[in-house]
Amino acid sequence: MGQDHVEYVDFIPHVKAQVSRPEILEIIMVPSRREILFRPKNAGESTVFVRNMVGEISARFMAKVGLHDKSKIVQDLRAHLGDIEGIEIGIRGDDVYVGGRIVVPNDIGRVAVILEKYHDVLCLVELSPQAQRTIARQMQTEIQRHGMRNVTVRVVNGSYWLEGIVDSKEKRERAQQLAVALLPASLLSLAERTHSTMKYNGPQVLQNYINSP
Repeated sequence: MGQDHVEYVDFIPHVKAQVSRPEILEIIMVPSRREILFRPKNAGESTVFVRNMVGEISARFMAKVGLHDKSKIVQDLRAHLGDIEGIEIGIRGDDVYVGGRIVVPNDIGRVAVILEKYHDVLCLVELSPQAQRTIARQMQTEIQRHGMRNVTVRVVNGSYWLEGIVDSKEKRERAQQLAVALLPASLLSLAERTHSTMKYNGPQVLQNYINSP
């Protein structure tokens, strides 16, 4: 349990599979890639019938789901975080991990709070490009609301670039302070906990290219 399994078939499968015990196993079909994802839910055995696009049974699997010593952690994490778009939870080797790209910036805080209870879980979470663009728009709106209407913010290779012209060095510094304030602090706390490369409070993530006298 806690570890997904992928099978590939030599035919285009139907979008739905027949599972004898759905409480044991969830099946996710990817017809375009001829891929079948087996996602364990509880220990036990289940038969899976896969039909082709004509409706004929073209493959049958007998799936046996066993307990892993870290399955309970995976189950708990999926109960708390499984509904967050972009999140992946599973086991790689001997490690439980939470990964993927978070789409909604506000979900970062929830991930941070939950993972504080699981210090042995690998955190491979990062912001999706969509989330980064959302944060950039928030930065730009806030900076312009403070009177610096010629300042724009865009995302370049994962970094937030502040660009434009202001009439003083004080305003240039103020724009940067406003941008830093809108970076999700909870993601930084995750980075510090896991010693990962997600830290973004340095120049590699926030670049100030605003021109001033």
